[in-house]
Amino acid sequence: MNSPAIVVVDPLTHFSEAIAADPELTQFDIIFSDASPTNSDETISRCAHADIVITNVITNFKEPELSQLPRLRTLVTASIGTNHIDLDYCRQHGIEVVRFPGFCAPAVAEMAFGLMLSLIRTLPEAQVHVLENHFDTQAIWGTELRGKVLGVVGAGDIGKRLIRIGKGFGMDVRCHTAHPSPERAQELGIVGFSSKEEVFCDSDFIILAIPATAETENFVSDDEIGMMKKSSYLINVARYQLVDLDAVARALNENLIAGFATDVPGAEPFLIKDAPEQVQIALTKPNVLVVPHIGGNTYEADEDLYSRMVAELKRLIATHPPTD
Repeated sequence: MNSPAIVVVDPLTHFSEAIAADPELTQFDIIFSDASPTNSDETISRCAHADIVITNVITNFKEPELSQLPRLRTLVTASIGTNHIDLDYCRQHGIEVVRFPGFCAPAVAEMAFGLMLSLIRTLPEAQVHVLENHFDTQAIWGTELRGKVLGVVGAGDIGKRLIRIGKGFGMDVRCHTAHPSPERAQELGIVGFSSKEEVFCDSDFIILAIPATAETENFVSDDEIGMMKKSSYLINVARYQLVDLDAVARALNENLIAGFATDVPGAEPFLIKDAPEQVQIALTKPNVLVVPHIGGNTYEADEDLYSRMVAELKRLIATHPPTD
């Protein structure tokens, strides 16, 4: 039986290292990429003869790409989310989509609190003071998390950990989900779920941890910001599509919220210099933290992801029909 044609369309260095270290997989001809495709035509060209394509969240596989890949039988994404993939098209055309739920949930949840703590203790500014030879122990003051209200949007793998960590800090935790039930609330250790309005009106910190779908696009816009207290912070560690960045920029520039942190500011690669002027102004404020989609970048998450990907690839090779 001929082995399936396998293309890794995005650079996944640690995955290629895991493949090279596995004697069962080194015999197969797997095509790796040093850089992600820059456009749809390049994606199609790289994957035209592939039975199995392995990607991450950078490269889109929507109908324009998928319709030009007649050999494609399995699409493996090195991610939790699938908003870069047209799942309906895949279902209709028998393309299996493989993702890896939960692999970076601990890393992302911890990152959310790292962003929160950096904001409320103004740690970046404090470091600048020292680096500029200004050492004043009374110049920087902050606030504590204990006793504050944490609003968690989402009750999945990341949301569960956010709730647990928030309680550890002594926070009063509220959670909103699109799928509430008494059983889920009991599992999370909360009295019950809150409405979206309750979370945005009552919380001192709001963390977004839900997938990007047609229903959640611009989940936070002018209306939601209008519900927030001026002393509250918004943190997004999910997908950029959840946040109307223009609305958040207006709120920051008009001091309508206390601060904003995001691991996912926009479509990647996101460059502040290319953003509208009001967004540039907002994102460079001292009460804003923007990082380049590194929430899941821990060695532990990496090891979990790529060990699961290697096992999945072995399954796919073993069960894949012969190629022409």
